[in-house]
Amino acid sequence: MYSIEKLHDLIAEEIGPAHAWKLNDSPIDFLITAKRLSDGMPWYFVRDNPNNSGCTGRLGLVDCTAASAAVPTYFQP
Repeated sequence: MYSIEKLHDLIAEEIGPAHAWKLNDSPIDFLITAKRLSDGMPWYFVRDNPNNSGCTGRLGLVDCTAASAAVPTYFQP
């Protein structure tokens, strides 16, 4: 319904050189939160490690940050 391109570009500009990183490329641990569209439950983007599901570390830092800025309560998926 709405393009995320401008938001994506703005986030990449603010993050700077790290905008090309995958989450696993980060030298520090961090947590980016979002809401899962299928059921509204919280979703967490973190680096992969043996103690988690290992399914978000391959995702881009800018993509995950943009997902955390989405407002699923305003728009239908």
